[in-house]
Amino acid sequence: MIRLLFAVLAMIVGALVAGAYFQFDPTALIFAALAFGIYMVGCIGGPSLPADGGQMHWGGGEGIYFSGHDVWVEGAQSRDRDPNGDPPKG
Repeated sequence: MIRLLFAVLAMIVGALVAGAYFQFDPTALIFAALAFGIYMVGCIGGPSLPADGGQMHWGGGEGIYFSGHDVWVEGAQSRDRDPNGDPPKG
């Protein structure tokens, strides 16, 4: 997949250099390089999807997620306890 990315980037750079050297608009070549990349991703299978054919939901993967309890609000008492295990003072 990384090789494909580098190949598409090289084709785009080549189109830009050729456009500057031969003085023509390289837009068609850039779109052709992007289309080639999209086609190749489709041919090699693309990103893996769930094996059971189900849908992937937003936030359904691994990662770091925050809730409202994770945000410190200025002036609010801490929900954490001090190192001795006593409730916060204050």
